[in-house]
Amino acid sequence: MHDPLAFYKIMNYPIPQPSHYFYYKQKQINKKTINTYHKQPDTDAMNKKIAIIQKYDRLRKHLPYIKHIYLCDSISFQAAHPGSDIDLFFITKHGCLWRARLASVIILWLLWIKRTLQKKTSLFDPIFYVDEKYTNIQTIRLKPDDIYLSHRLAHLIPLYQSTKYNIYKDNQRLQKELPNFPMQHTAQIKIPIQQWSSIWKKFREKLQGTMADNFWEQLRRQTRKPLVIRKQNRRNDSEKWVIINNNILKFHKDKRWEIQNKRNRKISTK
Repeated sequence: MHDPLAFYKIMNYPIPQPSHYFYYKQKQINKKTINTYHKQPDTDAMNKKIAIIQKYDRLRKHLPYIKHIYLCDSISFQAAHPGSDIDLFFITKHGCLWRARLASVIILWLLWIKRTLQKKTSLFDPIFYVDEKYTNIQTIRLKPDDIYLSHRLAHLIPLYQSTKYNIYKDNQRLQKELPNFPMQHTAQIKIPIQQWSSIWKKFREKLQGTMADNFWEQLRRQTRKPLVIRKQNRRNDSEKWVIINNNILKFHKDKRWEIQNKRNRKISTK
């Protein structure tokens, strides 16, 4: 049997507590495995990132067309270092995927807190958008085993919720891949969750009627999507791992193939 915590070793991430949530078999416990690898989080770096997140906590309820916001990737894995950015995962209002991304990027950029190629450290990076009616992101999992997607989903940290919601109810397959996971947020990082929407946000979303909404969404999709695809096609194959469709937008490099291959090589050498 392969190491149930291999993902954290491959990523050089601290092993979470309680670690048995992330075992591949129910009630699988191996103290020897846990003790052979241990990495402490960079506490100073983590505290600085969390302070920045809390500084802009009220901003979350002002972003138009956004229903839920989660913290993801390095910080949610307690693996942040001084040069880390702050990765965000968004669930958008149905039919507003492209406009939600445009609005959130513009607002973050105007406040000078948006990650750019020139400035990365401690800035916000909106990396993942998904339509509220298509939040079962296990549909994009790699075959036969997408270890990265499962762990990323399991480590999401809620920052904003316009309504009471549990993303794991829409991702039941996660419990098959991580049978000990309790299907609720378990991250050790405690950040207050912002709720409800600001008056400005509600006004902005109601300013346009349904026909106008559909028009602007289609216009944004038809003009922006070809440009993004053309840009990706000019890159090397190793840099094309992005997800762009009518329900999910993820423009940054997708590491899932890379992590899956590393894991398979690690298993094959045993």
